[in-house]
Amino acid sequence: MSETDASQQPNKIVVAIFAVVVVLLSLNFLGKSGSSEKIPEPPKDLEISITEEEITERQEPAPVQEFKKLKEAGKYVKLNYEDIVTPKFPIGDKEESNRIANEFLLNNPFRVYSDGTIKGGYLYLRAIAGYPASALSEKESVYIYLHSPEKGGHLFKPQSLIAELSSSGESEYLYSLQEVAVTKLPYSNKNTFIYKNWLEILQTEGSYFLGTFVSANRYAAIKEIGFAYDSNPNALSVISNNN
Repeated sequence: MSETDASQQPNKIVVAIFAVVVVLLSLNFLGKSGSSEKIPEPPKDLEISITEEEITERQEPAPVQEFKKLKEAGKYVKLNYEDIVTPKFPIGDKEESNRIANEFLLNNPFRVYSDGTIKGGYLYLRAIAGYPASALSEKESVYIYLHSPEKGGHLFKPQSLIAELSSSGESEYLYSLQEVAVTKLPYSNKNTFIYKNWLEILQTEGSYFLGTFVSANRYAAIKEIGFAYDSNPNALSVISNNN
């Protein structure tokens, strides 16, 4: 072995040792990095259970939930009457339409009795039109008033607290008694509207006229009209004067 080879031998050993140290340090660093990024598994005994009813309640607005709870508590009255079949109204003849409407309301009087203890509540209404029965068209509407025509109008559909089309294909509407949204004819979802406060009427003990019909030029009927209310179960009743 030459002197040159002998002198280079220690250098090779040093380089080899240095390389081994670098590799070991790299492996140690990678191991620590991998362990820090590892996502811990959740506890195996963790139980998550959400019922279908809870999911439904979360999706429904608070007023709709309150309406349903009042019904379940027996604080809901509806007109126990056959379908209110309403007259056909001519298109474009306002004078004749008014005559037909007034005659119908006089011949189909309903009354709401209140003991004056109501704190709040909702108006619910369900209607159909045509053969076979279906939801009201965009231009058809429900006229309704409580106590006097000044406290009524054509229900403004976009302000209903529930979607207009029910699961059965009928039109249904829900309004707070403090904010019954109404508009005028010709009906359009783009009309301006105002609120009528029916709660202030029902907070005074008494008997009040209730008039309603579907504004349409074809067969139409109101299937259900009712009130959910926050009070004792017998605070409100709805009857037909023809009973």
